[in-house]
Amino acid sequence: MVIMKLTSNASNNILMFGSGQVSRFDFDKIRWIKVLDMPNSKEYHNTVCFNSYVYIVVDEVSATIRYGERDGQWQRRRWAIFEDYESAICQYDDKIMKAGGSTSLPDSYGHFAPKLNYYFRTKYIMKLTNSQKNFITTTGNGVRIAIQWGFVPFVVYLGMKNGPDPLPNGEVIPITFMNLLWG
Repeated sequence: MVIMKLTSNASNNILMFGSGQVSRFDFDKIRWIKVLDMPNSKEYHNTVCFNSYVYIVVDEVSATIRYGERDGQWQRRRWAIFEDYESAICQYDDKIMKAGGSTSLPDSYGHFAPKLNYYFRTKYIMKLTNSQKNFITTTGNGVRIAIQWGFVPFVVYLGMKNGPDPLPNGEVIPITFMNLLWG
């Protein structure tokens, strides 16, 4: 199975990552045009546009790669920036928003300090009940999608589960925002 991900970049193009290539949608010809090959044929699970780069989160053990829109070049990190590729990520309020999963840095993070400035801050909260939290964590074949609509970030969880739907009662969980500067 090849997972494709659409994303719009700073040039207002729509890019599609998958099937071993990057394609751009041509609105005049109403078709996809191949832009370049992917660095390898792994399934790319998540992408996010940030500061004219498209970050591609492969999985929790592989390197995070990014595509430079201006120079058309790929760059790769030897370790995963975003642990748990099933998290939803999107650009929001000049930050990369990550909902779900976790993020960790290796013990050798100090060696990367001059090149990678990385910090968390919790800015917004999302209200969920215990049953809603349980629903999200136990959903089989779950797909997490994060988007920005106007000034509001949305996180959508899709999947299959047996049992009743959760009802709201006001429990609060944080949504983490990150500044990511890739040097």
